[in-house]
Amino acid sequence: MPPISPTPVVGLELIDMDLRGGISPFISNISLLTTLSLQGNRFYGKIPSSLGGLSELAFLNVSENNLEGNIPGSLHGCQSLKVVDLNYNNLSGIIPKELSWMKNLTYLCLSQNRLTGLPSSLSNLTELTQLELAVNYFTGKIPPQLGALRKLELLYLHMNFLEGPVPAAISNCTALREIALIENLLSGEIPLELGAKLQNLQRLYMFNNKLSGRIPVTLSNLSQLTLLDLSINKLEGEVPAELGRLKSLEVLYFHSNKLGGGSFGNSSLSFLTALTNCSVLRKLHFASCLFRGNIPSSIGGLSKDLFYFNLMDNDITGSIPDVVGNLSNLVSLYMSINYLEGKIPASIGKLGNLQRLNLEKNRILGPIPDDLGKVSSLGLLDLGKNLIGGSIPPSLGNLSQLRYLNLSTNSLSGKFPIDLTRCSLMMLLDLSFNSFQGFVPEQIGLLSNLDFSLNLSNNHFEGQLPTSIGKLVSLQAIDFSKNKFVGVIPGLIFPYIIHMIIIQYI
Repeated sequence: MPPISPTPVVGLELIDMDLRGGISPFISNISLLTTLSLQGNRFYGKIPSSLGGLSELAFLNVSENNLEGNIPGSLHGCQSLKVVDLNYNNLSGIIPKELSWMKNLTYLCLSQNRLTGLPSSLSNLTELTQLELAVNYFTGKIPPQLGALRKLELLYLHMNFLEGPVPAAISNCTALREIALIENLLSGEIPLELGAKLQNLQRLYMFNNKLSGRIPVTLSNLSQLTLLDLSINKLEGEVPAELGRLKSLEVLYFHSNKLGGGSFGNSSLSFLTALTNCSVLRKLHFASCLFRGNIPSSIGGLSKDLFYFNLMDNDITGSIPDVVGNLSNLVSLYMSINYLEGKIPASIGKLGNLQRLNLEKNRILGPIPDDLGKVSSLGLLDLGKNLIGGSIPPSLGNLSQLRYLNLSTNSLSGKFPIDLTRCSLMMLLDLSFNSFQGFVPEQIGLLSNLDFSLNLSNNHFEGQLPTSIGKLVSLQAIDFSKNKFVGVIPGLIFPYIIHMIIIQYI
């Protein structure tokens, strides 16, 4: 019987096995190896330069290890390589120019390392579909030569130190589906060409740079766009109403820009009317944009999928439209730090999914609507620093999920609302700077989850402090100052309150 020839090894996959030590240079002796997968281990040291002798290697993944040193230029000897994944290591130095000789490479992932040099020669990798270079130490400008990568679908350059303009040549990468330039030092205007040519683009991240000028109207041509994040830049001028053409848009973030002011004059929120055409919108974040004027009643026609809506820290005036109650899937509604007036719409009581409502620091008048007690999912309610009067409606005691309640600095009156003690998950309660009076009831001890703060200061409470306060053993801060309490401080308070106790007897 003739001897059986050994089957050659063509794949070595040792994934997530907690292996340690250096990668053996003798792997290169497995000359027919096509796949080398060592990701998710604890290998350290350098990538062996001898791997460049694996002429048949098509797939190399040594991500999620502790490898260091330079990327060996000898890897260009692996002319069959299509995938190189070195993500999540401690590799340093420049990307060797030899990598640009690997004409078959489709996937190059070098994110989460300490690399410093970004060569323009990467433009020779014309088969690339995915280029991930995020979270490194790259400096200088984005090479405009990257525009030669016509098959590129994903470009990740976020969290580096890249500066200068976004090159218009990137728009020649017409297959792009996702661009991430988050947290760099990029400046200048957003190229008009991005909106004119990148018809396949689905996600565009430009968050936290130094981009200036207007939001290009041409972005409205990106019919496949689902996410647009231009937050924390220096953009100004009006928000183009043409963005309402983006029928696939789900997430739109413009916060922390100068869209309501700046050299192009004042803007308004009229663009929100155009966004009612975006029927699958889920998140809108327009905080800190210097927006002025009223909230249009057309917001009632925004997507029924909208669950996050943030207009905080602007210069918005007028009242909150009653039609806000039509946004039936809202989970978070933030309109704090504006100049809103009028009453809180009772229609908010229809928002059964609402978990966070923040209207702090406005000029809102009138009583707290009884219908707020119907918002059964509400966990945060912040109405502080307004002009709200009347008493706290007993219906707020129905909010079984309420954890954070701030009603401070208003004109509220009446007795301590005993019904609030049914909110057993409450972690913070602030009723300070109002005109409450009478006794603090013993039932306050039922709020056993109060962890952060109990502030009843600057009211007209009187009488003795309830002994049940001693049961609030997790509480970090109590402020009962500037009231009319008498008698003895409950002794059980002191062993547990670790940050602050302010109890003033007048």
